[in-house]
Amino acid sequence: MGSVIFSRFGHTLSLVEFYKLLFGAAASLSLLSALLVSFPAEITIRLIVGVVFGLMSSMAMYEAMELNDRKVIGGTLGGWAIGWTLAGITSMMLRSWSLALTTGALSVLLLPVISRHDMKIKKAQSRMPSPLGVVTYLLSFVPSFSLSLAPYFLEINGYSWDIVLISYVLAIPMYFILPALSRRVNPGILTVIVASIASISGVLFFDGYIYLLIPFTMAGLGLNSVTPVIARRYGINSINSGIAINSAALGGVVYPVIPSVMDYSDFSIIVGASTFAISSLVIDTKRKATQVTS
Repeated sequence: MGSVIFSRFGHTLSLVEFYKLLFGAAASLSLLSALLVSFPAEITIRLIVGVVFGLMSSMAMYEAMELNDRKVIGGTLGGWAIGWTLAGITSMMLRSWSLALTTGALSVLLLPVISRHDMKIKKAQSRMPSPLGVVTYLLSFVPSFSLSLAPYFLEINGYSWDIVLISYVLAIPMYFILPALSRRVNPGILTVIVASIASISGVLFFDGYIYLLIPFTMAGLGLNSVTPVIARRYGINSINSGIAINSAALGGVVYPVIPSVMDYSDFSIIVGASTFAISSLVIDTKRKATQVTS
């Protein structure tokens, strides 16, 4: 909902000032979520958070894609991995979900460090993203969806899930390394290589080779940093990228429940196949010139 609102009315917004407002709203909602410990209240708050996140992620991707720089785009998407890592560290240190959520409210203190340089969003015809554009993001997010199961999978096999946190930390540099590599290697070829590594290591991890979680996380999350370059070939632009990303993210509802109807060895095959499937969207590396600078 948030990304659709942005695509329709974004041109009426002052980017930085409105982003500050949303940032403050997200912090306040985090505090409310910690204080109102009832299921109906939590569901209501999370629904509002979803709209706020949809707006914020759309605004962030708009600015990144308007700057037309692969490193900036990769770094923007890398913010998710950094956020997951910080949330994991906070949760482990405080050992309380309500205290962990309360620290989210402190993020409002970061508001003054946001640049005062403002950007007026261009008025442009709002077009829904193409199905192939959404599929490109969906397939690149498969490792992210699957990684939500990693802590439980490690627990039931008698392992500590601290390796998950280590994997996320090691994945963060990939959001910058892969865009830099895409200056020297065709983005389509690079995507196939990274998807292959993520696919193979993902299959082997869920087959019980626990330490392959590290390359799976690094390649799987890093895959997101080169996806926008591929998605541009299918009509994804700064205005509709938020809708494409948030629509694809709905796959996160599906993948985590698959193991409830099958065992993990079968799930590993699904993860591997769907991760590698993104290669089918980039085989024709001359489909369109990608207008993204270094």
